[in-house]
Amino acid sequence: ARARGPGAVGARRFLLCLYLVGFLDLFGVSMVVPLLSLHVKSLGASPTVAGIVGSSYGILQLFSSTLVGCWSDVVGRRSSLLVCILFSALGYLILGASTNVFLFALARVPVGIFKHTLSISRALLSDLVAEKERPLVIGQFNAASSVGFILGPMVGGYLTELEDGFYLTAFICFSVFILNAGLVWLFPWCEAKLSSAEKIQAARRNSAPWGRGDGHGQETATPPRSTVGPRPARPPWLEFTSTLRDMKNLIFSEMWDLFAVRLLMAVAVMLYYSNFVLALEE
Repeated sequence: ARARGPGAVGARRFLLCLYLVGFLDLFGVSMVVPLLSLHVKSLGASPTVAGIVGSSYGILQLFSSTLVGCWSDVVGRRSSLLVCILFSALGYLILGASTNVFLFALARVPVGIFKHTLSISRALLSDLVAEKERPLVIGQFNAASSVGFILGPMVGGYLTELEDGFYLTAFICFSVFILNAGLVWLFPWCEAKLSSAEKIQAARRNSAPWGRGDGHGQETATPPRSTVGPRPARPPWLEFTSTLRDMKNLIFSEMWDLFAVRLLMAVAVMLYYSNFVLALEE
């Protein structure tokens, strides 16, 4: 137990840092998102234009999620998480400077492409945490993120009442993302690597809360059987086409009805959520 003590402390410390990243991510986003429809309307956009601009984020997310996921497997979780956070911060900085519809639409582009920080964080948790501990750890991560999603709209709504409140809110969101990038940069990756190595050995005795993983995320997507040796590197385009093929097979498998229900639920929720603030105002 004494030998495993430092590794367990490092693992717990790493998890707490990742929970904080999830909290700050949704805290910053939820300050701004409820105000977007009001702001684009104040810029003179028609409801149709506002709807198209709002949908551009989802369209970009649809096509970029697979690309970013494959890229994250290739370059590692740390690098991909940092890049996604920084480009998302850039999007909110442009949003804070948007004085016309064009700049508003432009600001949604980097966010739509790179706002996959929560997905990468969950993938990192899945890489590092043993399967039996995964539901608990991911549930705690989702809970921490949800707290940020609860507090963000209250703070954003209060700031909006101030002069140039939307721009102030967007700049604070940008600052939160920069803070998040700093946290990821200062993560105790070496402790996570040490703990992961210890837990791989302990997992063979069915006593490990941590599974495989590399501190820098270079082999985080490697299955357990490949711990004997590194997986042969493949070109990124092969990784991408392989993932697309797997996704197509999954969508058109016997679970197609579950995906259809999920799609309809998402459409219903977004229709409600995107118009609720405008309905309250009117």
